[in-house]
Amino acid sequence: MAKKKKRKSQSKRPPAPAGGTARSAASQGSGSSTPKKGYTPPKGGATPKREGGPPRPGSRRGSRLSPTMSWVLLGGGIVAIVAVVVILAVSGGDGGTGVTTREAWDLPALDNDQDPDGRVTLAEFSGTPTIVNFFASWCTACDRELPAFRELARQYEGEVDVVFVNSNETGNWRPMAEKNGIDEGFTLAKDIGGGNRSGLYRSLGGTGGMPITGFYDADGTFLEVNFGEMTFESATELMVQLGMVTPERAGLA
Repeated sequence: MAKKKKRKSQSKRPPAPAGGTARSAASQGSGSSTPKKGYTPPKGGATPKREGGPPRPGSRRGSRLSPTMSWVLLGGGIVAIVAVVVILAVSGGDGGTGVTTREAWDLPALDNDQDPDGRVTLAEFSGTPTIVNFFASWCTACDRELPAFRELARQYEGEVDVVFVNSNETGNWRPMAEKNGIDEGFTLAKDIGGGNRSGLYRSLGGTGGMPITGFYDADGTFLEVNFGEMTFESATELMVQLGMVTPERAGLA
């Protein structure tokens, strides 16, 4: 059996000449820092430090974003902006697009079967005082007060507009509307945005309870919000107080 050859010990590097660098004699002669053929750094040994010269690729010293990375970051920013715009444009839920600010609302018509592309906006009632009465199928007080607002809409037709807005709905609004005779011939809108389609309701100060009713003057300026059930008489008295109708016209003079 052949004996294993003893590993030759590496010779120590000669001291660097004065004023020179710590290169090997071979590299000094050739001007190249390439290791000799067959040289393998010891396992676990530290990688020789570079003295001077440009930073290695990936080094933090003097690093800059590559053109590819810059475009990736820019693209990500654009996607984020577009997502925000879409969220703002779509008011939420199945309500579709619209606006639910207190004095500039724009809502989809409630009955999509009869008017799938219909809109109900505050601006269209310009020149006439407007009442916005909110209702939902689960609200028993809404069920009681809807006939009062139906009669107000009939008695003050052409003088005061009444808009019925279905908000915070968790069921089917139609049976309540049919029962109280507002399903045909009246203006019905669908609230959008917010939690559970309640954007306009929230903008008028609603915090979960119903019914609430908002009152606007002929210029579309918000005047008052009433929290709780109203009767024909209490709604009429508030309209007079707000200057929406005269006491004579309301029969209160």
